[in-house]
Amino acid sequence: MPTQTPDLVVMMIGTNDTFGDYGNKGGVGAGDNMLKAQNNLIGSVAENGTWSGTGDLDVIVDSLRKVNPGMRIIILPIPTWHDARRNNNKADDFAALMAYNENLKKWVNAKKLEFVDINEVLVNPSGEDKPGVAEVQFFHAVDRLHPTVQGDLLIAAKVAAALGVPGRTVGLPRKAVVNHTPATDLKAPFTRAALPLPQISCPTFTVSVNCSVGNGATEGWVTNEGLRFTLGNGENTGVMTVTESAVLWGEKADKVLYCADMSANQQELRVAYVTGDAATGYTPGFYVWLGEHLIGEALPGMAPELNGHVKGVFLSRRGTPEVRVESVAVESGAYAPPVAE
Repeated sequence: MPTQTPDLVVMMIGTNDTFGDYGNKGGVGAGDNMLKAQNNLIGSVAENGTWSGTGDLDVIVDSLRKVNPGMRIIILPIPTWHDARRNNNKADDFAALMAYNENLKKWVNAKKLEFVDINEVLVNPSGEDKPGVAEVQFFHAVDRLHPTVQGDLLIAAKVAAALGVPGRTVGLPRKAVVNHTPATDLKAPFTRAALPLPQISCPTFTVSVNCSVGNGATEGWVTNEGLRFTLGNGENTGVMTVTESAVLWGEKADKVLYCADMSANQQELRVAYVTGDAATGYTPGFYVWLGEHLIGEALPGMAPELNGHVKGVFLSRRGTPEVRVESVAVESGAYAPPVAE
């Protein structure tokens, strides 16, 4: 660090310290061990709310500020998508980690740093674990703690949003898709509607939709039903499902792209089919953005034997949640979303 003067540092530190080293090793209860982890990382807190300033993170932050007093420092919490069952931790271990993240936020405020809660996009609002989701989708199966590529993608988007940085374009030009079909023409709420692509033989295409699903926690979270998109150009077909609490991909809706309260969604969802570019290294497949930020990268379509029968965009409501579609736009060619003003 002495030879470097960064203007920005983003830190996520403590995953192994909290769960791995102190959470459940040796079968010791969580309480004392997690307190030990907290003391090591962020120090102790007095009854009046003041922190000791003796933690390892204190040392790191103070050292960074000596290098550049005006440095912007962003702290991320420990990811907590999974619950205790997914990595054989006891329930009180998991609760202790949640408590640590809350204390970390208080410590960040005391140090006058910035806190970006990445768990907002990693945690299902229902608070319930879906079988197979945690370790396969967002966390590596080897320890069910460290994020996968998809987990990193969502974390990066959340940090980028905090920095005011537009999401990745995967080499595509940015363009506002026009020719929106308003909801009145879709007769929403609906059971089925179809929109043909303007050129059904085009190799690439873009679909943008403004939609929301359900009523959030009002009547409990519905996590596997909602608005289903089936879209294709006659050769490549993709399927996306939007529920109250997530954006899912695949014919069986078994890949979780994003978790949040989609009943309150006001951001455009965009799906673009990209043929790929050997020069840039981008992989063929479907790419999905929520707002400006990429949440799905090089996603596969249906199995080859199921392709070829979809030439257009088909929307259907699955289950009981109310589906609200403000507009849908379909255009030939693949485009990344424009930067929000």
